[in-house]
Amino acid sequence: MTPFYKVLEFEAPNYRWFIGGSRTRRSTASIATCIPNRRNKAAIIWYGEDGEEHTYTYNRLYREVNWFGNALRRMGVKRGDWVDPRDAARARG
Repeated sequence: MTPFYKVLEFEAPNYRWFIGGSRTRRSTASIATCIPNRRNKAAIIWYGEDGEEHTYTYNRLYREVNWFGNALRRMGVKRGDWVDPRDAARARG
């Protein structure tokens, strides 16, 4: 894993996140290996402005990320393509 040197580079309408950083297959795979130990622990707790609360466990987050990746593949997205996440959200319906 290479550390990034800049968080955001923005020139309307283009933006890039975590400039200079990269992840390896090993660092990505380590996320999957932590699932058995933390399967039911809260990974993200989100509070909405109206008091609504959502809790994502590591297992649910892992499934949602995989679903999102598979949806992008079904839409024909390949490695290196630029994607607006709102497009994939529309695919879910």
